[in-house]
Amino acid sequence: MSQIYPSPCKINLGLEILSKRGDGYHNINTIFYKLDEPHDELIIEEADSFRFTSSDQNIPNDENNIVVKAIALCSKSAGIEIPKLHLHLRKHIPSGAGLGGGSADAATAIKIFSEHAAKLSEEQMFVVARKLGADVPFFLFHSQAAIASGIGEKLLPIGFHISFPTLIIKLNDTFISTAKAYTMLRIKDREKQTDFYEILNSIKEPHLWNGIITNDFEEVAFALHPGLFSLKQCLYKYGAEFALMSGSGSAFFAIFNDHDKANEVREKLLTEYPGSDVYLSEESNRMSF
Repeated sequence: MSQIYPSPCKINLGLEILSKRGDGYHNINTIFYKLDEPHDELIIEEADSFRFTSSDQNIPNDENNIVVKAIALCSKSAGIEIPKLHLHLRKHIPSGAGLGGGSADAATAIKIFSEHAAKLSEEQMFVVARKLGADVPFFLFHSQAAIASGIGEKLLPIGFHISFPTLIIKLNDTFISTAKAYTMLRIKDREKQTDFYEILNSIKEPHLWNGIITNDFEEVAFALHPGLFSLKQCLYKYGAEFALMSGSGSAFFAIFNDHDKANEVREKLLTEYPGSDVYLSEESNRMSF
């Protein structure tokens, strides 16, 4: 019998690139926040040997895939052979969007291994997660939000909740390479980094976040894809309380104060941007952590 495990996406509630490190990575300041839509699904079935497949033909099915890497690292950590499981990834989170789809899938694979192959301690799970990517550990947390610093690996879970419907839109044919985005990025001079958590907790109305909560990668994204600047303007024209690009792009999220309005805008965006991915996450129905 098969079992389905959902993998949520994440958005960045503000993102500052603070400095370039000696190891070539960058120090960042951001808040990761999980959304239920869009989400991937990992479907697990017993098999004669380990096998990974995906609904997305552009995703590798071999050891280059992050889910396969996760299972291999978990097996090594547990001291067992790779389990006889068939994992099928039903892909919905767009790639090259800044929504953390691959990282979420890796974290879900770690949970699956611990439940169906060999029980891992919490420490073992996080050690494996950190080897796979800076933001993979975030998806192991039960909390919905976390302050991220360092290269994204320093995580502090926080009790923050968006109680508004949130739209996600990823335009067709607007893939942005994270590596290229960092290459083009102009690091800003700052007296101090922004305390996003303080802003989010002290200013409850999302429309007041405009100009205060920002994403440093938007400048790069607008240069690479001018249509993304038009998209952001369009989101505000249609009544978004707040709109921002997630991660290094190219997906945008937009917060609305009314479900019917958000759903109406979703339909408009599907018409205006045919072939694009548009999702509505019903945050008002979710529990706060």
